[in-house]
Amino acid sequence: MQVSAIRHTHHADRFTHPDGLWDQWVNALAHLRDDPTYAPVERRRLTDLQCEFANGWRRL
Repeated sequence: MQVSAIRHTHHADRFTHPDGLWDQWVNALAHLRDDPTYAPVERRRLTDLQCEFANGWRRL
């Protein structure tokens, strides 16, 4: 579950909604425009994986 959903902050919503700031940024960069890994959903999925890993990390 995303941290924003847990904490009810939703600060990134204005960036990630369709045709939002994220899409505008990606569309402005020709080398990213056709790259499916730069879709907000995919970026979010990868970030969630990194957060899950970090949250599970413990010092011994």
